[in-house]
Amino acid sequence: MKVYFKYLVYGIFCGIFQMLLYFRIGEKVLFSDIILVLSFYKPIFYISSIMDMVMNLIPIFIFQILYGTYIYRHFCSASVYYFTRCTNRRKWFLKESIKLFGYIILYLIILLISSTLFCMLNFEVVFDKGSIQLMCYFLIIFSVWFYITTISINIISILIGSHYSVAVVLSIQLILVLLLNVFDTCIPFENNLAINIILLKINPISHLVISWHSSKIPYVNKLINLLDINFVYDSSIVYLGLLGVIITMVGCIIINNKQIIYFNRETGGL
Repeated sequence: MKVYFKYLVYGIFCGIFQMLLYFRIGEKVLFSDIILVLSFYKPIFYISSIMDMVMNLIPIFIFQILYGTYIYRHFCSASVYYFTRCTNRRKWFLKESIKLFGYIILYLIILLISSTLFCMLNFEVVFDKGSIQLMCYFLIIFSVWFYITTISINIISILIGSHYSVAVVLSIQLILVLLLNVFDTCIPFENNLAINIILLKINPISHLVISWHSSKIPYVNKLINLLDINFVYDSSIVYLGLLGVIITMVGCIIINNKQIIYFNRETGGL
């Protein structure tokens, strides 16, 4: 368990890394800008901007790789002995999922604190009006996405092994980002077609871009709503939340029905 706490240190390096991508000299830095940088800043649908989004996925990928075996590790060594003592696997899985979510929250907080402190060492950081609301939205939306993807890696590892699970989930996220290029090549977003907004909201990655959202609070909406569309945070929280519930239910079913006696792997995992 201690090793997973040590992994949280990577959040410090990831926070500094993301600030380096937007390093500015001799300027004041708004706290709201720090939040936007951590959430892909203000991307447009050109391929160059989308590739910048891929770079910003690195902190997410690192967490997924490090914690992608958090639950799967129990199936890697003496699993028969371990699960003979577990009377309710569904309850056990939910308990481990909650612990994983706790690590996610800590990682995101460390990411946010390290980014802010790094900026404070180089610039004057101004906590502008509306930035606290953006921070709350960032923590909620990103924590749910981290959970969905990381728990998926663990579940896929149980089904087909850890060698492929990380590659599968990371590849899906990259594909989702690259699909945003459709708004530049096939159906330009500036044409204001209804299908554009529908496709944007279906793509889970879109919900991670804080600057694309809108807010009913005027001073918050001024900081974001880059696309000038109705894309409220509540819809993102509900959408990603439902995905999280579904993947958790799937995990419960798989864990409960897994024949552990045929799955006693003495190697692999952490």
